[in-house]
Amino acid sequence: MIDPTSARVPSSRPPQATSHASTRYARGAAAASAHTPASAVVPPVRRPLAAAFRLLIALAALTGLVLDIAISPDLGRLFSYFTVQTNIAVAVFFAWSAYRAWAARPRSPRASAAASSSS
Repeated sequence: MIDPTSARVPSSRPPQATSHASTRYARGAAAASAHTPASAVVPPVRRPLAAAFRLLIALAALTGLVLDIAISPDLGRLFSYFTVQTNIAVAVFFAWSAYRAWAARPRSPRASAAASSSS
């Protein structure tokens, strides 16, 4: 049986407009635009200063590797050192990051940045 005290009584006032658009009940094109991430709409921007700085760091890491290889008699032992492995990781990540900054690609994932800088 229906309880008459809990029944909703329709309001005689029209619904008020809110200052923000609700996307909860959007349909069609409105629903598609309501859930579009900002990165899909914002035009890509090249970051040449960031690319140059990152490329400079990658070249410094590669220079250190080349100098170590030039003076080391045993390459197998050289690549077992933690600092050499870190220089390889830094050179690869910063070269990749410089390319992404120059080509107006999205920024590098945070996890890969943390992995290369904490090693």
